[in-house]
This record gives sequence, structure tokens and C-alpha cells, in this order.
Amino acid sequence: MPPCLPLRNHTYHFRQSVPPELRSLIGKREIKKSLGRNYPAAVSLGKKLAVEADKAVCDARAQFDNLPVDPFFSEGIRRSRPVPLTEVTPELETQSDPISDRPAEP
Repeated sequence: MPPCLPLRNHTYHFRQSVPPELRSLIGKREIKKSLGRNYPAAVSLGKKLAVEADKAVCDARAQFDNLPVDPFFSEGIRRSRPVPLTEVTPELETQSDPISDRPAEP
């Protein structure tokens, strides 16, 4: 029996989990549907649903990858590369150190 077709109460069900980062885009934690009691028909329908579920996850993944990255959001930090501070504010490289420019105190 395929792993996405559990048998419960003499009825086959299709179940596929949605990755946590895509749940807000798909709107579900799992994609699930009752497939009936006939095993060959359930397997056939389950294969079709698996293709549709994979397509929905791939479409959501493409949409998720095109979202702007928020560096203060935990998902954004995980998806972004580390950026040196001087790359964000290049004027910091040209500024002198204000502490070392002070005259020595008597």
C-alpha cells in the first residue's frame, strides 16, 4: 500500500503534508481526501491527487521564493545570505573612528 493512502475505517484516504513555510500560501497543513473502499480505484485516484498536490506545492514554493525577504523575520534570516554592514552602508568605511580622533585627556 502506498504510504500516502492510509486505510481507516475500511476506507482509503489520500494524505500529503504541506511544508511549514508553505502552509500560509496553500492554506492547509495537509492535503487530504477520502478515496473510497475500492483499492485499485483508490490507488489510481491517489496517484492523480499526488501529482496535483506536488504541483500545488511546487507552485507555492515558486511563489514563496519570489516573496521579499524580511531580515527581521526568522524565515527571512534563514533564506538570506549574511551581508556585511559596510555593504549596506558603504559610507562607514570612509568615516574615521571618532574615539581615536579625540585628544588625550589630562
